[in-house]
Amino acid sequence: MKIIKTMNDDGLFHFYLTIINKEEFTIKLEYENYHPEPFFLQKDQRIFCILGNPIIGNKIDKHLTVEKLLEFERNNDLNILQKINGEFTIFIIDNQNRKVQIINDRFASIPIYYFSTAEKHIFSVSYNDLWVKENLATVIEPYNVFEFMWFHKLLGNKTLDKISKFLTPASVFSIVGNSSSIINYWKPSFQKSNNSVKEFAYLLAGAIKNSIILKTSDNPRAGLFLSGGIDSRTMLSAFEQPPVCFTIAVTRNIEFQVAKKIAKIKRANHHYLHLPDNKYSLILDKSVKLGGGMYAYDHAIFLDYKDEVTPYADVAFHGHGFDYMFQGMYVPVTYYHLFGKRTHIPKYKPIMTDPVKFFINNIPFRLKHVNLLDYLLLKNKDDYYEMLYSSATDVITESGIEFQSKYDIYEYLITHALSRHYSNSNITSLMTYIEQRTLTFENRLFDLFHQIPPQLKIGGKLARETLKILNKDLGNVISANTRYRAVSSPIEKTFIWVWDYLWRKSRKAMKNEILVNENERTWPLRDDAFQYEKNLQVAAIKAASSHMLEELDIFNMVKIKTDVDNWLNPENKKLNSEQNTLGGAFMTTIITVNEFLSQDF
Repeated sequence: MKIIKTMNDDGLFHFYLTIINKEEFTIKLEYENYHPEPFFLQKDQRIFCILGNPIIGNKIDKHLTVEKLLEFERNNDLNILQKINGEFTIFIIDNQNRKVQIINDRFASIPIYYFSTAEKHIFSVSYNDLWVKENLATVIEPYNVFEFMWFHKLLGNKTLDKISKFLTPASVFSIVGNSSSIINYWKPSFQKSNNSVKEFAYLLAGAIKNSIILKTSDNPRAGLFLSGGIDSRTMLSAFEQPPVCFTIAVTRNIEFQVAKKIAKIKRANHHYLHLPDNKYSLILDKSVKLGGGMYAYDHAIFLDYKDEVTPYADVAFHGHGFDYMFQGMYVPVTYYHLFGKRTHIPKYKPIMTDPVKFFINNIPFRLKHVNLLDYLLLKNKDDYYEMLYSSATDVITESGIEFQSKYDIYEYLITHALSRHYSNSNITSLMTYIEQRTLTFENRLFDLFHQIPPQLKIGGKLARETLKILNKDLGNVISANTRYRAVSSPIEKTFIWVWDYLWRKSRKAMKNEILVNENERTWPLRDDAFQYEKNLQVAAIKAASSHMLEELDIFNMVKIKTDVDNWLNPENKKLNSEQNTLGGAFMTTIITVNEFLSQDF
């Protein structure tokens, strides 16, 4: 096996393993800027290469992981793999028997893209590397481009081309000579528990604390990217020894001030990271390559803070995953109304229709404000919508899981292969300069997530109770997103809203509630970004006239160009906080696709 640590200045991370299936069975590994550094160990005539940090028992232990893997090989016992916790992908290379195995965790936390022929197998953590080195632009799958644009992610094992694949979670990919196979060693159980909200809150609080203990068991200098919201605040509240905290904001605005107050209560050091007004323009090229054209460029918000972060921390933590796992972010609800206005009080809305169709049409992270079908050529409209249904159905069918309800099917489509989640660039953008560890990507927490009925998550009910248990003082500080206390119930929020409404109405001031100044958002609204980032306007105009998109032969490019011109016309920009109906999300998506397809090799 030939291992090469390469050197270039693109600021991204790389890991590229090539297996040549010829008489010599040669293996070449090239890697660069990968955090943490890949771990290599040769034992029993095998080479073990570990990415990430597998946890055995109660600590990160890569040597003991190797012992467990040898036991797995001797006994062919998949239960042994189920006992390995944490975020990892492991390569076991047995030259003598011309055998390679690739094993990943139950989250697919480290994205692995692979390309297999009779001649060779290639595995890469970067789809962009695979795309460039194997010239996959010659085998683009147009439907997959459409699916990405619809969901802002791809489902299952698809990529943007016809031949490479994404390695799905809990997989054992075995290559023996010229043959290969994939089996799964774990499936989630959707059997729900009858615990109360309070009981689940204690279980969740304990599981978060346990995840922190496990993921800091090697005693790193811990850093936490802290916002003014709930997710990262909950993580901070569970640390016994406070991490150093970092907050990204356009100015030292309410987002920063709330985070600063939270950090002070926890006695954590706190640093301000400036978010430039033109951040999206600055990161566009790097972000598109980082996401392989399969993640919108504006989620790689943590790019380019190495000099501000690494002097203080070895490992970065964050709140990723807490919202969609435990806050009920995607649980379908309706809201009660008062004075003809929507209150903060939600009501669970059971899924009564086909859960796959419900997911396709209603999942909140799908493309909004425009109907993507309207931009397809007439010949593609019916077929491509049906293909969305088939794609999602395949994920369910191939899982082999016994689902307990329609909601379980809907939820599985959200959380299958978590590194495919539309916002995963938050994580990978950190990985370009520091090791990151996702606290929610932990086996006990993931099992707990599957046990909780959706009704207990709506309105942030479970999350609020958990924060109260972990740290009441942090819970009583307002959320920068809403200006209400983080632990305020929907009824409390509505009472405050009504009081404010009546007070303002009595003075003929008809504002219904106190709104956050959109100019202070860490993630600017996409339509707003196109107003003041000239380079994004240029990129949108370029995408609307792109020959690369035209050659896909699926889009009505005349309509795209017309609408982009209208959206960017200053006379047509009528944005306000209640009606955000321009094409920012659509332009963001076509820019991502066009910049990726049009890159120079």
